[in-house]
Amino acid sequence: MNLRGRERKWPGAAMRDLAFAGFETIRLVRGEKATLRLTSDEPMTVHVHGYDIETPFIPGMTATMAIAARFASRFPVTAHIHDSSTSKASTQKHHREPTLFYLEVLPE
Repeated sequence: MNLRGRERKWPGAAMRDLAFAGFETIRLVRGEKATLRLTSDEPMTVHVHGYDIETPFIPGMTATMAIAARFASRFPVTAHIHDSSTSKASTQKHHREPTLFYLEVLPE
């Protein structure tokens, strides 16, 4: 799995345009808004736990996730990946849920 992007910040703005590029933790202050722009090399759904935000990803396409930092805490951002493996005996689906990074929302 490969997620990539870049980070851009505008001085004095409460809105940040962020993308996963090797971040372990993305930090926001409660009340800030952020837009995550991510691309992936495999199909998946990215889920921001605690915010119940889920965004499907199509390989090679950029997906956007808007986050309004309302709750102060640390939230895992995970990928929901459904692999299908077929064999002569049966068809099985495997679900992987790796943590990609953390969203940390600090108090005001």
